[in-house]
Amino acid sequence: MEERKYKQFKVDFYVITSEQKRSNSVLSNLLSNSEGYTEALALNPGEDEHFQIRSIVSINKGAAYKAVFGRCRFGEVPVQGKTDGSEEDVKLKPGHGLVEKNHFLFFPSQNLVVYQRNQTGSHYSKFQKYISQAHGRDVISLEPILTSDSYARLLAPGVKAKRIDISFQQPKDPSLYQQEWTKDAIRLIKSVGGTSARITIGVGRTRSTLLGKGKDAAVMLAKAGLARVARVKVEDMSEPIDLIADRVVETVQVLLGPNGRPLSEFVYAALDQAKSKRQADLDAFFGT
Repeated sequence: MEERKYKQFKVDFYVITSEQKRSNSVLSNLLSNSEGYTEALALNPGEDEHFQIRSIVSINKGAAYKAVFGRCRFGEVPVQGKTDGSEEDVKLKPGHGLVEKNHFLFFPSQNLVVYQRNQTGSHYSKFQKYISQAHGRDVISLEPILTSDSYARLLAPGVKAKRIDISFQQPKDPSLYQQEWTKDAIRLIKSVGGTSARITIGVGRTRSTLLGKGKDAAVMLAKAGLARVARVKVEDMSEPIDLIADRVVETVQVLLGPNGRPLSEFVYAALDQAKSKRQADLDAFFGT
């Protein structure tokens, strides 16, 4: 009997916001008005990559959806080789490109996306950018869900920061340059030829507190997926709020098919299992 093979994936959880509001119908309209797939878009002019949502299936009359966020790479000929060092091009059919996939589940009632993290697929920021372009706006965000709603806790009026520790990459999306503190930090990085930075700002044991735009920037960079470290120590709390470590993430095992790729039906089942395992965290975040 042939041994079954599995692949391990991480599962991430996001809430879709439009103009910072969680109550919206942006993705549900996009999925419900499709005929199994959406328009293929190049996210940057001149790219040989096109992105689209594929294999869309409505569950219980739109109460949920399962689908694939696909990246089709054209203009590249894959290579196959043997261990003796020989190689040759793989001929693709005319009009075909290489397809790389992220499976996801979507629950419109909470705008919840359960997303397969796939190293050969797309970062969730690409999915966010695709939805924004397909919708015709640049105010759509996929916000990583935390074990508690630390975004709201940090942004609430009267919450004062004592220390901010943040490591981030220079964003390619121009819309992320709007926040003044971030704009100044990025200008400093570019002035010395850098692409990333780590900044720690604090007031020590004094009674002083930091200006609110510092914690606002930490939240913005964490939501955008640019921060590798984003910790904010606020008054009256012994431990800092960690916007990266507090993300809801689950690990799943998925059965591989005869072609060595994960079977979609098992990926969707694993995503649903991951949601069930982290339901308590999701309920805490959404306040349900």
